[in-house]
Amino acid sequence: MLIKTLRIHMEDGDCEYQLFDRHGKFFKRIDYPICLRNLPRVKYFGFCPIESTDVTLEFATPIDSRKIINNSDN
Repeated sequence: MLIKTLRIHMEDGDCEYQLFDRHGKFFKRIDYPICLRNLPRVKYFGFCPIESTDVTLEFATPIDSRKIINNSDN
């Protein structure tokens, strides 16, 4: 699935976090570190630590969700 804008959301005190595409149907709940490989240029980076932790990455060209991999093996 192609992702144009990836959002990473984590509630305070929670070890689990959510990944989702703000413009699509991709949604994943995980509890391990991730790695994003061979990314295109990031057009927008947003970070909000109020009440929860949210990071938003908007890419110049969409990425394939298969590029989001488990980084705990590396």
